[in-house]
Amino acid sequence: MTEVQKYSYDGNAVRVHTVPIPTREEREAEERRRRNKARKEREDRKKKAMTRSRRHTIRLCITAAVCAVAFFGYVYLQAETQTTMRKVANLEDEISALKADNSAEKNRISASENLNQIKDTAQNSLGMVYAGDGQIVYYTVDDNDYMNQYDDVK
Repeated sequence: MTEVQKYSYDGNAVRVHTVPIPTREEREAEERRRRNKARKEREDRKKKAMTRSRRHTIRLCITAAVCAVAFFGYVYLQAETQTTMRKVANLEDEISALKADNSAEKNRISASENLNQIKDTAQNSLGMVYAGDGQIVYYTVDDNDYMNQYDDVK
């Protein structure tokens, strides 16, 4: 094995070092070690990348599932709202129809009443007469809201 002299500077002094030149076998062995080390580093980076890729894929799947659940929940709530609004509209229509029927029935009853006939029947058939001046008694009430009656009204 031959040696090579190498020079280095230390301040203002020059140092001489002798470095042996490696043999061919040593260079090839060093090259193999370097390649093996580079291959191992590549494999390690691949493993780490695969692990990160799996984590990222799992994270994306979970996010997609949460988004899908939120979307379907939103669509479900929208459908429920629409159904409820249709029911309310139907009930309002039903109330409107019942009010119209009630008003029509009230008008029919009012039209069928004949107050003159009722008065005539009450006076002639049942003997009703109007009260005379002596039959009407007026009472005055003080600040109290009630009155006690001690005798029968004649």
